[in-house]
Amino acid sequence: MYSETDRLGRNWSLSAPVQRLAVGQPASILTPLVLLMGLLAGILTYRLVGDQLRLTGRLLQSNEDLSASQSYLQQSRADFLAIFQSMDGGAAFTTPDGFIRMTNRHYLELLHLDAAAVAGKHIDEIRQQMVVNRPGNREACFRVKLPKSIPVWFASCTAAQAAISGAS
Repeated sequence: MYSETDRLGRNWSLSAPVQRLAVGQPASILTPLVLLMGLLAGILTYRLVGDQLRLTGRLLQSNEDLSASQSYLQQSRADFLAIFQSMDGGAAFTTPDGFIRMTNRHYLELLHLDAAAVAGKHIDEIRQQMVVNRPGNREACFRVKLPKSIPVWFASCTAAQAAISGAS
């Protein structure tokens, strides 16, 4: 029996003397079967190790990409928070169903509240605590709302407007 294959830039060959197979002697087929099974096991091992090496390389590249993305995300988040906190107008981010996730300091200053008083509360609770339904009150601070796809409430009055309208 003779077999030849080209792997890794080299020709590999396997040769083994095979006796003539006799129907009356099943043991005569044992040697070729053992050789073929060994060859099959070697080929499968080679393929599995190669696949594992390729996957390891891809995983390492993915980890590097993920680390870079996380670093960029952290920097973007820090930039956003710096801009959000330095805005002149007050703003509060809410969940789509109206629960406050984050406010900037101007929002809290306009409503004379602290962060603990509004954290996790529904925007309507804050509105009910702060708004009396008369002209010239803090109701203007709750009027501007973006479309539902962007859950943000803006305090549309500045501190000066709130003082003039009697909101302070």
